[in-house]
Amino acid sequence: MVKIISYQDIEGQFDIHNSVWGSSAKTFHMCGQFEGHVYKNYLKPILQNQITSRGITYLEHLTNLSKIQSEEMMSTKLIVVNPLAILGIIMKKAPGKLLVTQDVSIEQVVSSDNNIREAILDISSHFEIFDLNEGSIFYSQEKGTTLVDLESYMESPNDNTHKNLITFYSKVAEVLHYTPELLELINNELRKSPDRCRMEVIYDVVKEYLNCHQLEEQDVKQFTKKRY
Repeated sequence: MVKIISYQDIEGQFDIHNSVWGSSAKTFHMCGQFEGHVYKNYLKPILQNQITSRGITYLEHLTNLSKIQSEEMMSTKLIVVNPLAILGIIMKKAPGKLLVTQDVSIEQVVSSDNNIREAILDISSHFEIFDLNEGSIFYSQEKGTTLVDLESYMESPNDNTHKNLITFYSKVAEVLHYTPELLELINNELRKSPDRCRMEVIYDVVKEYLNCHQLEEQDVKQFTKKRY
């Protein structure tokens, strides 16, 4: 369950020299009693009574998301506030590094022991995944794929299974830097059915394309790894 704390409770317990700027927030690695967590400080505080597009307050929205229990999804457990506004959120630090910064093959990703697909299936009857960007997907060989920034997910009474799976797997393929032609082939497979939305399917499409054109995987990647 989510816990609401004040900024004074965390003051001096995050590394001001080890941070990452985003478009709407700055993220700090934490220390002290919050070791192993990160603090996402909103650049523009959100009023506690601000209503979302789903007709609930943003505080209620974060509370709902905090109920997600998954090792593959870093949901918010602590909300940092002042008397009027939400200043930011604290979540467990994701294992590994951003996938987009790593030179990783699809074979490495598919062979990782990971339950991310099951985690997405579990939330798809309650939430629709919004704004899954390259800064939201972490990867380690030991822990597989992890998602952060869950506060962008939206409550939904619909079955979002196929949409959520396509959103995730198409973004993974994009983050792996495949060329537009190969991305389109992958996305065509993902669109067929929820069951086709699997890392193994991406692997099969990539391998078939490489064998057909007598190429190596690096030959069909259009960018070098990024630095964050």
